[in-house]
Amino acid sequence: MFDETTTFQITHAQVGADELFGIQVPESQRANTMFPVRTGALDGVPEIDMGYVFRPDQLALLRFFYRGDEKALLLTGETGPGKTSLVEQTAARTNWPVVTVGCHERLELQELIGRVTITEAGSTGWQDGPAIDAMRRGAILLLDEGNFLEPGAVGGLNRVLDTLRNAGGASYYIPETNETVKAHPDFRVAMTGNAIDGAGKSNYRGIKPMNLALLDRFTLGIAVDYLPAEQEVTMLHRRSPQVRQDLIKLMVEVANGVRNSFANGDIRCTMSTRVLISVCAKLSTCPEEKQPMVLLPMLKSTMLFRVSVEDQTAIENVVNEMAQRDGVVLS
Repeated sequence: MFDETTTFQITHAQVGADELFGIQVPESQRANTMFPVRTGALDGVPEIDMGYVFRPDQLALLRFFYRGDEKALLLTGETGPGKTSLVEQTAARTNWPVVTVGCHERLELQELIGRVTITEAGSTGWQDGPAIDAMRRGAILLLDEGNFLEPGAVGGLNRVLDTLRNAGGASYYIPETNETVKAHPDFRVAMTGNAIDGAGKSNYRGIKPMNLALLDRFTLGIAVDYLPAEQEVTMLHRRSPQVRQDLIKLMVEVANGVRNSFANGDIRCTMSTRVLISVCAKLSTCPEEKQPMVLLPMLKSTMLFRVSVEDQTAIENVVNEMAQRDGVVLS
């Protein structure tokens, strides 16, 4: 149970963004790019993905989040540009635990907070939910696709987010156990969502209008877009170096064409970075000389199988036209 003498052992090392994330930082600016890195072995820290490409503009905002200037972060954007990965990969390099919750329509507040359960001995006991677990340990509570939540769960989240706002150490009262949990100073909340600003909402079935009181508690936001073409090529090559460079370049060009068509309303599907990563992983199992011949079949088995016949035909035509333009023989 919490009392006023509760203290936390907090140990951070200050490390520059150049060393942490592999980005170029002028020596004169290095002091302004320091991130707090937690020390020691901590449970729940994501694994480092060496192929991940960081963007300096996003890191500049994330520094406020990790330093604690802002402890609630909202990430919005289309499907698949890496909203979740951005949180996980910065956490991986700063040694910050992440507790991830996949949000859905039937998720209730009690599942986030915790509940009274029956122990193996047959008695009753309290089991922390992910929100209280993250609060105690100073982890990042990552609410993935948060705008799928029902209003009842959203309203209760306001109380969780309010624990972030008191620099003196806010707390959360659990009536079932009569316990007051003091929030660890490293506790953070990040939420991802599609079309949070309402744009393109019709493309995402099942999302809910966001409660204004909840949104007001997020005073730091990042609109996550797809990587610029050159950086996306670099990222895919790092992940799948066995795949021919001309094929990676072709796929990124196709993806950007599909994304533009989707944004313009010409087709009803988009091509995410997630799809490109999966296609490259499949291509990497083939000898280089066979990779052009299996590109379209791999794309079909990864994405095109689930889109309309019209969209599938349109995307296949784009692949063939761009390949012919670039001199890539697919058959």
